[in-house]
Amino acid sequence: MDGPSNRDELFSEFCRERSVRRTARVLQIKRDRLRDELCHMLRSMAFFTYSRDFPPGSGELSQDIVEEALARLGDDAFAQWIEELIHNPR
Repeated sequence: MDGPSNRDELFSEFCRERSVRRTARVLQIKRDRLRDELCHMLRSMAFFTYSRDFPPGSGELSQDIVEEALARLGDDAFAQWIEELIHNPR
């Protein structure tokens, strides 16, 4: 029979699931916004860097400059994310 403890347990599970879904939605929104901001930054970053391979203002970012800069940050997860965005922009 459904006793008070069973109802409390179901209510707790419901609240937990609701919280997880809300949190996932907020994280998804934030991730998408960050991705958009990073893509925009990467598209315009070439105008702020100097490379002998490309004339100033060409709009192309030298891959070796980006790789060296990311290596200096020491954040492998961030570096992988940036490289993914460079190769697969949405």
